[in-house]
Amino acid sequence: MRITHRFTVLVVLPVVLLIGVGLYVGRATEHALRGTIKTAEGKRSADLILELDRQAHDVIGEWRTYFATAAFHKLLADSNRSFENLGSLEEVSRVRQERDLAWRRQPKDSLSPLMRELLNHPLSADLRTRLAKRNEGFSFPIFAEVFVTNRFGANAAQSHRTSDYRQDDEDWWLLAHQDGVYVGDVEFDESTGVHAVELCFRVDDEGGRFLGVAKVVWNVDNQIEYVQAGLTDSDSEVLTLITRDRRVLWRSNNRKLTFESASSFLNGIDLDAAKTSAVVERSDPQTGEDVISAAALSSGYAQTPGLGWIVLIDTDAKTALGPVANIRWTVFSSVFVCLLMLVIVSTWITRSMTRRIRNLTAATRDFQSGRLDAQVNVDGRDELSQLGGAFNLMAAQLSADQARLREAREAAESANKTKSAFLANMSHEIRTPMTAILGFADLLLEGGDLARTPEQRVEAIQTIQRNGRHLLQLINDILDVSKIEAGKMTIEKRECSPVLMLEELHALMYAKAAEKRIGFKVERAGPIPETVRTDPTRLRQVLLNLIGNAIKFTEQGGVTVSVEFIDGDAPMMRFDVVDTGIGLTADQAGRLFERFNQADDSTTRKCGGTGLGLSISKQLARLLGGDVTIVESALGKGTRFRATIALDSFEGVRLIQPDEVIGHGQAGVESTGAEEKDVSIAGTRILLAEDVPANQRLIAMLLKKEKTQVTVVDNGRKAVDAAMEALENGQPFDVILMDMQMPVLDGFGATTMLREKGYVGSIVALTAHAMSEDRDKCLSHGCDGFATKPIDRPSLVREIAKYTARSGDDSSSRVHSLSDGHLSSSEAA
Repeated sequence: MRITHRFTVLVVLPVVLLIGVGLYVGRATEHALRGTIKTAEGKRSADLILELDRQAHDVIGEWRTYFATAAFHKLLADSNRSFENLGSLEEVSRVRQERDLAWRRQPKDSLSPLMRELLNHPLSADLRTRLAKRNEGFSFPIFAEVFVTNRFGANAAQSHRTSDYRQDDEDWWLLAHQDGVYVGDVEFDESTGVHAVELCFRVDDEGGRFLGVAKVVWNVDNQIEYVQAGLTDSDSEVLTLITRDRRVLWRSNNRKLTFESASSFLNGIDLDAAKTSAVVERSDPQTGEDVISAAALSSGYAQTPGLGWIVLIDTDAKTALGPVANIRWTVFSSVFVCLLMLVIVSTWITRSMTRRIRNLTAATRDFQSGRLDAQVNVDGRDELSQLGGAFNLMAAQLSADQARLREAREAAESANKTKSAFLANMSHEIRTPMTAILGFADLLLEGGDLARTPEQRVEAIQTIQRNGRHLLQLINDILDVSKIEAGKMTIEKRECSPVLMLEELHALMYAKAAEKRIGFKVERAGPIPETVRTDPTRLRQVLLNLIGNAIKFTEQGGVTVSVEFIDGDAPMMRFDVVDTGIGLTADQAGRLFERFNQADDSTTRKCGGTGLGLSISKQLARLLGGDVTIVESALGKGTRFRATIALDSFEGVRLIQPDEVIGHGQAGVESTGAEEKDVSIAGTRILLAEDVPANQRLIAMLLKKEKTQVTVVDNGRKAVDAAMEALENGQPFDVILMDMQMPVLDGFGATTMLREKGYVGSIVALTAHAMSEDRDKCLSHGCDGFATKPIDRPSLVREIAKYTARSGDDSSSRVHSLSDGHLSSSEAA
């Protein structure tokens, strides 16, 4: 090959390689920049609309506080009274209509006596003073006017003259009266001559009685000024504010209130209540140029309704992606220079360019893979350096945003852990004394000759029991709510008999209904499966809540539970709980499933309760694939609640007819509440590790009633010493009841130490912590069983009996072989 050809190849080859690298870098960078621009503009539009809604939230909160003052309430009460003194509604309507006609006929440059009276009212003067202070320092009034109407829709006080005297025929008045707060769209206010948003408030007195409606005219110039302050200096960006009824309010490239239709500006952008933000690439509706459009729809802030506006940011794609075009131009310019220069110069340029482009490519790839700390070395002032600097700045900004998000997430997780720890600690602190209270109350009713005990004393003990169990139910409800919120509520599905469950519920709840002298019955509306696969514990909890609630609020008549099997593509069981109780209004029914909510305050005072039961039931039913709803309700006539659960495949399961009776304890079917066989732990040697003296006495007395031998220690260190000493003496304890919160050495440490010493005897955790993760923690530290406080004597006996039986076989032999120091490897395994 000729030298010229070789030289040509030597020059062309790097150029060709440079072209290839440049094209690849350009595409990769353009793709990365597009994604970055979309992310940044989408976040910016969402932050901007959120800030506008937050401002509305602050303004609404400010005025609502003002309208809740005693002066306002007195003004409206006096105004309402002046109308009520007129007598009949016909007379009120006639006077209001006459005043309204006279008001509107009054020339704009004059004031009627009624206008003058209202404008000179002290509260009207206070409104003007507040507006003056609020608008001070601005070139325009932030709030153009404020006026208040009474419950008859007539003006009661006003900062400025209004166009009408009567307002109750206006949409804003009706909507504020209905919803409590109404935020209007942008309209031209004739009274003040400004474009504004109407903020309207329903005013109620302390007793909840409707007094009137207040209206604040909020100048949109305030929001527009905020938007202008956040604009960038780039000419490639156009920001548009669009009103609720899809009219253009303001554009940054025009900066005038146009109110033209926004349909063309929203072409290709689909926003609704379910999708409040969108980022698309499209053609500009006015210029036809390619733009990246980011839009965000107002959806409110906290509990306050939003403005309903849309923020639209159009970024010129050509300008935004300019650095990529600069890269391409630089690459091709370098190619041309390389063709004219000597090999050394071309090689130097090629190597220099390639190195920098590769750095940018590597950083871009790192950035795409999620490494937001990727940086590009900037060592010049050309376009590549500018692009690298822009890339570094972008990466730094996004990295900072990610760090803030991580901090926020960690703070939220920390708060959630703190809450869970607080609930667990409060559960422990309350259950610990409740163990002694309920336990000794039970012993008082068991011991002695109750026939000779004064009836008043027996009733007092029963009151202690009843209120103590009620307190435990409240604790359990709060823990259930915490688990549901944390997503830790688990469902354990297994086969169970719905017929047996219904019989058990009838037996349990019939007595409660009989106490109130009301009827109670359970009926099957049709054939139902003999067995279903669901979580019987959670289903029973839902039905007990609904039935107990119905009995609680029924004084006459009765409660009926109707069960029906719904077959089809999505089979389900439906449980209707119908009562003849107090019933609900539509408003009460809408709020009933909210947490800590009951029908009204009077209900809470009369019947008690926290309002958690129905909320928990609804969440549990949803976890079971169904729901809890109110089918119908009427005040004084009763309510029909409906609970549904989804059923897994039940192919081959027999359907039981409504009049068919089945026996208890059928083979292959787990009863939801089968009776436990009597068990005995007489003669069992038990070591009780418990630090609270009252609980020591109580548990020891309960166990001694079962004819057991009980040894008591008050901390974990003593428990370890006593257990090992008994083992060495050849008389090991059959069961250790280990309290998990003790001084010196807690139950976790004591159990771990015993297992490390080779102790294989049965250890049952005894704790006031009742959450599932507490059970798992105890078992993971070496405990065999788990019992909670307050002590349920039958449950504790059954738990001890499980390990007493085991200690009578191979477990016992293992313990004794260990005491002799000859534990074989097979036994140790």
